[in-house]
Amino acid sequence: MRNIVWTAVISSLATVAAMQSIPAREATTRRTVLENVRVEVIDRSIPPGGERVPYVRPADQVIVFLNDAKYERIDAESGEKIVRTRQGGDVIWHDKGERAPRLVNVNDEPFRSLIIQLR
Repeated sequence: MRNIVWTAVISSLATVAAMQSIPAREATTRRTVLENVRVEVIDRSIPPGGERVPYVRPADQVIVFLNDAKYERIDAESGEKIVRTRQGGDVIWHDKGERAPRLVNVNDEPFRSLIIQLR
């Protein structure tokens, strides 16, 4: 019985030590920087390995990449994966009602973008 208790204690301590050695994964952040009746501007940052979940775009959007980005675009319906690279300063347009795919940052650094939603 004593061996079982010691084995459980040692196993638990090893698990705690292993969990503390794994770096915490940063979360994707979204912060509204401007909002009025005509527009909402959101500052979004996706850390390395971080993701944006799929959603339906609530409004027409202009997206401005603030730094270089490399991400995997995973289509919600087909599951097709495409790696995209954007340069800081690139600007893209999306229409209201589009299905936004899952994005996974495959770069070694976070990438930031401004999402400008027209109302």
